[in-house]
Amino acid sequence: MGILVAVISVLALAVIFLCGTARMAVRPKVHTLQYELDTLMKIDYMKNERIDWENEHKVKSFDGYELWTAFVPGNLENKNYVILSHGYTSTRYGMYKYVALWRRLGYNCVIYDNRGHGVNEPDTVSFGWRECKDLMAVIEDTYNRYGNDIHIGLHGESMGSGLQLMALALKPKVDFIVNDCGYSEILPVIRWKANSALNLPDWLPNLASPVAKLLFGFSFEEVRPIDNLKENEIPICFVHGIEDTFTHKWHSEKMYEVNKGYKELHLFEGADHAECVVSDEKRYQKMLEDFVAKVYS
Repeated sequence: MGILVAVISVLALAVIFLCGTARMAVRPKVHTLQYELDTLMKIDYMKNERIDWENEHKVKSFDGYELWTAFVPGNLENKNYVILSHGYTSTRYGMYKYVALWRRLGYNCVIYDNRGHGVNEPDTVSFGWRECKDLMAVIEDTYNRYGNDIHIGLHGESMGSGLQLMALALKPKVDFIVNDCGYSEILPVIRWKANSALNLPDWLPNLASPVAKLLFGFSFEEVRPIDNLKENEIPICFVHGIEDTFTHKWHSEKMYEVNKGYKELHLFEGADHAECVVSDEKRYQKMLEDFVAKVYS
């Protein structure tokens, strides 16, 4: 009887631990808008940039969840727009370092807070599983506000890149994608983070994954943006820092190999996670300029 009680106790503790692990991944501590603004001011080329926005509004997603969204004008006389999706724990302001470059090219920008981030209501983060549908709502709202004849591109960073490629399964009406430091699948990223940052065994997220499915409606194994690239025909510019220690560059390399349509791969020496544009702003600007010129040629 004592052995049975001990076994049940161990199992109960294991379940509690796995639930905690799953919850820690999907309910992270997120940055504030002010934190992101302060961080932007530390970037050299952003110190002289005008940071402003217009038409701040909420976009209602597929399940009624509301996403804080803002419009940043570039050149209102043209019909080129780009929707920017930020990364894990960041906010829409975190994408301003790319907005500055797009505005120089005359693009009008739409930035928004992912669910559970920024000033949105707290919610579970699913690494693109649900967020891809949120993006579809933002795309639809952008067409409704600015006209069905506009051209829309996407630019994502980290989780923002992941959710944009997850959205390919939903057939978004967009002209191009810039995929910066994205992941081909989320489980290896969570395993690496658990092991390197939290000193947890790297096999633990595998066990926590089905727990996430039971508690939050998705498993980590289901988040595989790479699966949507085999038949994709939307042009994609893959970007990755060679020194990225969060989502290693092999993620972009694998996705580049698999993608069916037009593709480019740009690796930035000396750049860690989400630092390509900061490491070489001029090269990044030229990369965007050349890429969209090919897309619209």
